[in-house]
Amino acid sequence: MKTVPIQPFLVPLLIFISLTFLEAGAQSEAQALLNWKSSLFQPDALSSWSLANSTTPCGWFGVRCNSAGSIVQLSLPHANLNGTLHGLDFASLPSLIKLNLNTNLLYGPIPSNISVLSKLTSLDLGGGLFAHSSPSTFYRSPSLSNNLSGPIPLEIGRLAKLQQLDLSGNSLGGPILPNIGRLAKLQQLDLSGNSLDGPIPPQIGRLAKLQQLDLSRNSLDGPIPPEIGRLAKLQQLDLSENSLDGPIPPEIGRLADLEQLDLSKNFVLTGPIPRTIGNLAQLTSLALYANNLNGTIPAEIGNMTALTHLDISRNQLQGELPHTIAQLPNLEVISISYNNLSGRFPPQLGNWSLLYQLNLSSNQLSGSIPSELGDAARLTYLDLSANKLNGPIPTKLGKLENLALMDLSRNDLSGEIPYQLGSIPQGLGNLTAMVDGTAMVDGTQEEGKIYNYIISYNALKRDRIPCSARGASYNNCSAFSYSDSVSIIWKGKEATFQRITLSLMVGIDLSGNYLCHEIPAELTNLSLLRFLNLSRNLLDGSIPKSISNLKNLEVLDLSRNQLSGTIPQSISSLTFLDFLNLSNNHLSGRIPSGHQLQTLDDPSIYSGNDELCGFPLTRNCSNDQASVVRLSTHDDGDEKIWLYLSMGPGFVVGFWGFFGILFFKRSLRLAYFRCIDDIYDRFSRISMRSM
Repeated sequence: MKTVPIQPFLVPLLIFISLTFLEAGAQSEAQALLNWKSSLFQPDALSSWSLANSTTPCGWFGVRCNSAGSIVQLSLPHANLNGTLHGLDFASLPSLIKLNLNTNLLYGPIPSNISVLSKLTSLDLGGGLFAHSSPSTFYRSPSLSNNLSGPIPLEIGRLAKLQQLDLSGNSLGGPILPNIGRLAKLQQLDLSGNSLDGPIPPQIGRLAKLQQLDLSRNSLDGPIPPEIGRLAKLQQLDLSENSLDGPIPPEIGRLADLEQLDLSKNFVLTGPIPRTIGNLAQLTSLALYANNLNGTIPAEIGNMTALTHLDISRNQLQGELPHTIAQLPNLEVISISYNNLSGRFPPQLGNWSLLYQLNLSSNQLSGSIPSELGDAARLTYLDLSANKLNGPIPTKLGKLENLALMDLSRNDLSGEIPYQLGSIPQGLGNLTAMVDGTAMVDGTQEEGKIYNYIISYNALKRDRIPCSARGASYNNCSAFSYSDSVSIIWKGKEATFQRITLSLMVGIDLSGNYLCHEIPAELTNLSLLRFLNLSRNLLDGSIPKSISNLKNLEVLDLSRNQLSGTIPQSISSLTFLDFLNLSNNHLSGRIPSGHQLQTLDDPSIYSGNDELCGFPLTRNCSNDQASVVRLSTHDDGDEKIWLYLSMGPGFVVGFWGFFGILFFKRSLRLAYFRCIDDIYDRFSRISMRSM
């Protein structure tokens, strides 16, 4: 067979043709980007997108090309892009592998022709969701957020090579279509923070390579499909804040690689926590709070030895707290509040050497507080309120040097308050956590920490005060919980403070106990204190005159004690005070006036003190009562007298120091009056011109 030699001129011709096609393709891609740019509002971030800068788009901002010069990546997160995707011709980008437009200002539907991107492996059109301190809690970016709307296009199911799909934080609606199961190579799927409804399709179980699945913060309903147990490689599963109902499927125990599981805030999830959950040996975070789960906490939970965060609060769980929970050596945060747990507090819980937050409040736990809890050296937050705990407060709790908040209120505790806790006797002004930890005395505070000790609503005593009866039932309470907010009695009403403001809360509530003797003056060293509630105790003596040191105080409640003497005038210097209750004591004399006190005109503030008089009470003060107040304000009167006495000589010296010189010095006197005449002439001329 005769071979036909290739003519030498054909090689450069073929190269020329190839380069021509490549250049034409690059120009086509560049033109597609420029067309989209022109459809956006003020695309300042895309100023480099110009053929004047480069004939190919490969050097433009956010654009990457392969060796052939074709665009393979378009990555423009946080670029302040404002507009729609309609102007972007996806067909002109056949080599595109990655498209990231996360956290911009894009809106409108996702175009169905996005399915022509057959090589696409990563699609991120998310609205900007960032993890907070808890892996199960996310927040939308406050500045930029996409707002894509409409349904998820059916054509997305054709992107067979897709490995990452992020459409989170938009306004997408409609159901999750069953064809999502066609994305066999998908590893990450994030549809959170939209308005998707309907059930989770069982076809989602076909995504065998899926590692992260986040469908949280939607309106999905129906049961959790058992097919989800087929996702053997799943590491993160978040179905929180939906309306999913029915039980947690036991098949969830097949997810052996799972590290984070969040089914919280579905509210209508029912049934027990499946025992198979103990198979999740790699799980570090379990959030099942705010549902309607019932039954007991399975003992198999003790097999989850990697667990660091456990929150199963706000359910209908009952029975005893399983002792196996003490086998979890890595626990840092545990909240089982607002359930119906009963039985005794397991002493083994003191074995949690890494624990820093423990909340078992609002249950039916009984028995004593185990002293072993004092061995949890890292503990900063302890809430055992609203249970049926009895007996004394263990002195060993005084070893918890890092403790910033302790709430033992609404129990049946009795006995003395251990001095190791620094309670209201003289050591209160020297509390390690409240003074050294926040440096409250010198006016600084470490951000993000709370320093409160709440042990009200018990039958506690000091110095062997009889306490056989709890006394009258009280309506006020301070309920702290490890959630997004804290509720306390603030300014006479129950108020809720969100997490962002918790670092500003500095206060003491020791109300409703049997504390006695005088209010220690050392208490007024806590200059950053914002609320102080010592009501419903047996305190006597007078109100400390140094109360004015609490310059940041907004709430002061000393009602229902046995305080006597006059109200110190210094209390009027508390310029931030807007709630005051001194009722039902034995106070006497004239009520101080001036400054902020004039705005507190409710007579009930002072009711139950028969010897008080003056505004805002209708009882006028007699001469004897007025003299008591004059004696108590003697220092202030002395200061005023010395002020008036010093004004007289000052006026004399100043007057004769000036006019005496003019009187004895004729030349200066003539110059002074000449200057006065000149000034008078100038003003006369100015006034004549203006007429």
